[in-house]
This record gives sequence, C-alpha cells and structure tokens, in this order.
Amino acid sequence: MIIKFLKIFSLFFLCYALVFLVKGETISTGIMLKTLGYSFLIASGYLFVTSRWWKKHVLKLKDE
Repeated sequence: MIIKFLKIFSLFFLCYALVFLVKGETISTGIMLKTLGYSFLIASGYLFVTSRWWKKHVLKLKDE
C-alpha cells in the first residue's frame, strides 16, 4: 500500500513540478508546498477509492 502511494505521489509531484517549470515560474517554497499538497491529496484519494473498504461497501451499493 505504501509503495502504491509513493508511485502515485511521485507521478503527480513530477507532473505538477513540470507544469510549473513549463509555465516559467521560479521554484519557490510556496510552489513546492502547493505541489506536495496536491500530490498528497491525489495519492490519498486514489488509495481510498481503490481500498478494500470502498470496494466492499460503496461498489456493493451499486450492484443493489
């Protein structure tokens, strides 16, 4: 589970960092914190949606 989180986190961290670099913004502490925050939220959300609890309770409701 930690490995999956780190893979998704690093993927989105690199994507956001590249977007800021392409936009021509200088890398500052605020931009890095924003990038880390977005990446953390996306990775956490992905883990929650693919978790056993989600599959057991939420997807079960879809079948009913």
